[in-house]
Amino acid sequence: LIVGKRDVTTVPTQALFLMNNPFVLRQSEEMAQRILAKPGLATTDRIRLAFRMALGRAATDSEQRELEKYLGDYQKTYAAGNKQGNAELAAWTSFCQLLFQSAEFRYVD
Repeated sequence: LIVGKRDVTTVPTQALFLMNNPFVLRQSEEMAQRILAKPGLATTDRIRLAFRMALGRAATDSEQRELEKYLGDYQKTYAAGNKQGNAELAAWTSFCQLLFQSAEFRYVD
């Protein structure tokens, strides 16, 4: 049928693209580097910046707490299992990719 407005749908391949595509992974790392390059920002300020950049809104208090824990845990796990590389950059890259994978990022109202 010819319709004037397309239905809003998603398919599994969209989520898989955001999870595995090298372009998305590079963009996640680029965003993480931009956030970490800002001097004098605390983790809470960096989380707020990332939310503004990716979602155009501030993180809620509960999101803030959960993500601070996520970043800390990720860095500890990365450093324990991977003696080389930058644990902080890896954690922030993962966090940025998490934002890109969110339904809020994928959908526009």
